[in-house]
Amino acid sequence: MKLSVTAGGFALYKESDVIGQCSVTPAPKGADITSLSVLPQWRRKGYGSYLLKEILRRFGGYDREAATVFTAPMPADEGEGLFWKKFGFVPEGGQLCRRRTPDLTAVRLVQDYLAAHLPHAALCIDATCGNGGDTAFLCRLVGPEGRVLGFDIQPEAIASTRARLETQGLAAELFCDSHANLLHHVRPGTADIVMFNFGWLPGADHGVFSPADSRKIPVPPPGSSPPPTAASPRWKRLLRLCARAACSVPSSTAAGSSAPAKNRASSAGCAPSLWKNIPYWCAISPTGPIQRPCPALF
Repeated sequence: MKLSVTAGGFALYKESDVIGQCSVTPAPKGADITSLSVLPQWRRKGYGSYLLKEILRRFGGYDREAATVFTAPMPADEGEGLFWKKFGFVPEGGQLCRRRTPDLTAVRLVQDYLAAHLPHAALCIDATCGNGGDTAFLCRLVGPEGRVLGFDIQPEAIASTRARLETQGLAAELFCDSHANLLHHVRPGTADIVMFNFGWLPGADHGVFSPADSRKIPVPPPGSSPPPTAASPRWKRLLRLCARAACSVPSSTAAGSSAPAKNRASSAGCAPSLWKNIPYWCAISPTGPIQRPCPALF
């Protein structure tokens, strides 16, 4: 099969023959599908579903982080109505409509919180770069006057992050090093945000990861305030809060801890059922008059 762009939409080819067509008008948050048809002899073989899926995909209909709206004409019969219903279209205002609202992922939850509470951060750290999603977010948050440091133990992750930043016109100081060595690069008490996203680098070797103990912050030099350990009471409360906010979203974006849930949970004082649902950690140290929600790590 081959899907080709036409003057008013798309044509579905099987070898050299057109077996289906779709007329589409792009919209700001999706598209208006004015017609979709498959030749009678090719119906009930999955070609109509393939054609509609491709239209939805090309116009962002499967983007989990974007709000989209697709419209289509009312069905001619019950069978056609069931076809559209399978893809989320329902009658609305004399036409069919498919609406999707963004999924609130743990990553988006944390990023929205940071953007709202620390809009003028000066020094931010992405402790586990992965493919650079958090690094890019921090670069946009600090602006041209700020500074962002990124760490990852895998050269592939650093390369992927650097390429992503270059594509988006952003810049950060990247280090192929473990976040366990953060204090080799940053003085205690200077960072506004430190973000961790534990898991494996997507598409990379799952045998490469940071050991569980690497998340513990080294004790600063004498005379400075020691950071909390993972077992401190307030840190436990922060972990439990993150576990509730995570809503069972799995971790999968950055090279990090992959020790068994039982060991991780016992070392942090959380039940395994909560710990396994913490895909995203965020340590916040506001520089302004805002009361700190947790002790500063740096």
